[in-house]
Amino acid sequence: MGDLDSCGFPLNAQKCTGRITGKLLYQKEQILTDNTKERAQAEAEFKKTQKQQEAAAAVAAYVAEADAVRAKTARLGELRLAKEAADKAVKDKPVEKVRKR
Repeated sequence: MGDLDSCGFPLNAQKCTGRITGKLLYQKEQILTDNTKERAQAEAEFKKTQKQQEAAAAVAAYVAEADAVRAKTARLGELRLAKEAADKAVKDKPVEKVRKR
């Protein structure tokens, strides 16, 4: 196929100066319809890709938040165990009685 004009018709085609013939009008409408279908398909594909990217980002955020909660829970558990051990050590330590004079 040769070079095409802005409407998609060959540049060497005869120019219609006064009126558009039925066949030419039909071809032009058919090209516009095809472009509309292609555009709709492209937009649908773009939306699908965008939705997949948003879903992946949401999953990543959920996983990161869950990891942070697990880390915080583990840290607090270690602190609680350390405090309980310190409290037990203080409780088990013999207390010196103070003698009165």
